[in-house]
Amino acid sequence: MLRRVLREPSAVRPKWNGGLELNFDKTTKELYQEKRELEKKEAFKDLEKALAEFERRDPDHWQQVILARALRAFRTGCYAETSSNAALVLVPERLRSQWSQVHSEPIRPWNKDVFQKELDAVYAAPAVPQFKTAL
Repeated sequence: MLRRVLREPSAVRPKWNGGLELNFDKTTKELYQEKRELEKKEAFKDLEKALAEFERRDPDHWQQVILARALRAFRTGCYAETSSNAALVLVPERLRSQWSQVHSEPIRPWNKDVFQKELDAVYAAPAVPQFKTAL
């Protein structure tokens, strides 16, 4: 059966798994890269949602540090960490852990335009593989 499916043109291949079509035209590397691009887009949306919170005001020191961590994670391809940091930025001050460790001083004064420019530059690059040994 599988041999027959492999020989048939992609338009006539049988449906499998709830209507998803078996696609043997793409390599594993291409499928992996598509998956990473989707993860990247989701992380970018989460980070954009967090940044939208600071349209009217500047983030406090704790939020600046978490946003910097989110950008670092996004730049290095840790998209799940980016999403969790973006959600953490939105936690109200009264609900934050008293034991959270952040730098005592900001690295530089908050500038939303600079942060957005860096984020856009990282987003324009292709998705980073999850592991250096990946495909």
